[in-house]
Amino acid sequence: EAEIGQAWTASGVPREQLALTTKIWTANYAADKLVPSLRESLDKLRTDHVDLTLIHWPSPGDAVPLKDTLDALIDAKRLGLTRAIGLSNFTVAQMREAVALVGAGELAAGARLQPDGRPVLFEMAPLNVWDLAAAHWAVEQAAARGLGRPFSLG
Repeated sequence: EAEIGQAWTASGVPREQLALTTKIWTANYAADKLVPSLRESLDKLRTDHVDLTLIHWPSPGDAVPLKDTLDALIDAKRLGLTRAIGLSNFTVAQMREAVALVGAGELAAGARLQPDGRPVLFEMAPLNVWDLAAAHWAVEQAAARGLGRPFSLG
């Protein structure tokens, strides 16, 4: 993150022309750690907000309840530290659980294809998964929100 912040500020590119995404590491999922961790990332990136903040992985061993982490992410969004929040490396079942906990409107969604054709989700579509069923689910979520169908999955 520090290198990205340094390169960006040296480039002279206006902040509004960048889409910055960061991930919260598992050690910082607890409510009292998430926002300070994000603020540290923002300092390194030399900005006051990112466009997307992701939960890096599901909490190992469910040490921190998903609801607690999602609530902390929502707080970060309300504080203006991130424009959107989402998930990374979650299964379809885990994504559905997250949506059930906070509502589909709280989580970013969309989809794209990897260069090798594998479906994954991207910056404003953070449900980063590798199987076709998960990609179908993500595309349906994007379509339900009026974001269109970025690609067809057959």
